[in-house]
Amino acid sequence: MKEKISVCIVSISERAGMIEGTINSLLHQTDKIYLYLNNYDEASARQIKAISPAKIEYIIGDNSYGDAGKFYWADRLLDGYILTADDDLVFPKNYVQIIINGIERCGRKAIASFHGRILKFPMTSYYRDYKNYFSFSNQLEQDTFVHIGGTGCMGWHSPSINISM
Repeated sequence: MKEKISVCIVSISERAGMIEGTINSLLHQTDKIYLYLNNYDEASARQIKAISPAKIEYIIGDNSYGDAGKFYWADRLLDGYILTADDDLVFPKNYVQIIINGIERCGRKAIASFHGRILKFPMTSYYRDYKNYFSFSNQLEQDTFVHIGGTGCMGWHSPSINISM
């Protein structure tokens, strides 16, 4: 049986013009896209859902969760492969498969991401106290452990790993 693939995205209304590109880049790679739309009006949200009514679900929020809104769906409704994405990125056609391959290489016991930081300890500041920062824009030769993965291009398998708000 095929595992379900879901993508969770949070978006702020100021990026309403960008999210369509994000959705279109992921739509054919996933079974469902879940949107947490911060400060959107209902008309704008319905317009976004119209891109693919059967594949897109949304909730309108007040930005009280901020960027963490992409995890709103993680402990509701979802099982299989769950990916999170930023609303201002356009993803390559093989993005989802690459994330899934990374999850599978670790026996579904790891969270895969294309961003990340390796921290220095003792740590007093997340912004200053890190040894390495890895970005999706730089290619790595091999998988690399990080302390903090970037949520803009991240994935895991549920229920192998449970993440909640």
